[in-house]
Amino acid sequence: MSITVTLLSNASDADKLLLTAAKFKSDLEFRKTSLIRSRLAFAENAQEYQDQLASVNIELAGLETSIAALPEGKTRKDNIAEKKKLDLKQFQLNEKIQSYSAMVLLDKEFDIDQIDRQIAGVVDYMAALEARKVGFCSLNSLGYNGKSRFRKEAGFFCDLKVVKHLKCTTLKQIKKT
Repeated sequence: MSITVTLLSNASDADKLLLTAAKFKSDLEFRKTSLIRSRLAFAENAQEYQDQLASVNIELAGLETSIAALPEGKTRKDNIAEKKKLDLKQFQLNEKIQSYSAMVLLDKEFDIDQIDRQIAGVVDYMAALEARKVGFCSLNSLGYNGKSRFRKEAGFFCDLKVVKHLKCTTLKQIKKT
């Protein structure tokens, strides 16, 4: 995408836009860092929940075996109560694992990719502003005061008074920097 910065009339406008762009880039980089950390924590938590679920499943299998072998009494009732608690824990872990699906992880990675693209766009914008700002500086060093007639031809900038002062024969002798 082409960025039109030729509408800027002085270096101070370019400086203001550069500051705004730099702040926006900084905000994007912070958001990207947050998403990367979230993605890493996401992967760790998903594995932790899988490990906990495996442990709960083993405990449940053991309790089911012991409940079947125990006679009626306090120990059996305690084991049945413990089994109900583990069933609830198993259900909750399954819900957490489903919320930590691959789709959520892909969403996070997509967001990171979009931020990378935005940062690249801001960097291009800042480069265009810097180039325009350098153009102002080079014209000022040639004596351009912003009041005389200004022309752009074939990608080169030239102040007609500066051309006469320097006795240039063509506009192409003063390059856009």
